[in-house]
Amino acid sequence: MQNPKHVLLEFRRIRDKRQHLYLFVLGVESGPEWQTKLREDLLGLHPPLKDMPGRRVGIDDITSPQDIDGLPILHAILMEILRLWPSVPGGQPRTVPRPCTLGGYHNIPPGPTVQSYASALHRMPDVFPDPFERKPERWLDASQEELALMRKWFWGFGCGGRMCLGPYFAYYCIYSSFTTTVHDHGDMEPSDGYLAGPIGHRLELNFHLVE
Repeated sequence: MQNPKHVLLEFRRIRDKRQHLYLFVLGVESGPEWQTKLREDLLGLHPPLKDMPGRRVGIDDITSPQDIDGLPILHAILMEILRLWPSVPGGQPRTVPRPCTLGGYHNIPPGPTVQSYASALHRMPDVFPDPFERKPERWLDASQEELALMRKWFWGFGCGGRMCLGPYFAYYCIYSSFTTTVHDHGDMEPSDGYLAGPIGHRLELNFHLVE
């Protein structure tokens, strides 16, 4: 078992490095109605997922990852935003391990590098109806068969043994204490490229303290 102090240190590092992305993902793009629902869910945890500036954080103050994983609204918002705007929309290369068929190409031999794009997979209308619309509810209202199909084609965190582990660390503490709006200068559209970001290379947020 890892040293608890080490786990806390790693959690803080991950939270600090990714905080700007989390704010953008959950607060700005999910809309005020979803912010309210999410905040209610986060504060309903035991202990609540709430940022308390100036207070030393101990192991007993960290919400169980299993409890966080069990929040359907958090899951739906995260999945939908990463479906529309994956943090790595560029190609994700893989080496073919054995003869296979991919995308209608048969008998591909072992060895070549192939790649797929999350931004393309996430916009297949037969898997994600209205693929260009932001609909967190699609992850809440879908049947088990529809969910299985969407999960199969979801590459927001990559795929396979090299997929990202970061999203599984206690998300978005600041959203238990604040709501946000974007200070938009007209340059907030995602840029094209391997890594996505605002075309203006800046993100300015207005924070509103929730009493």
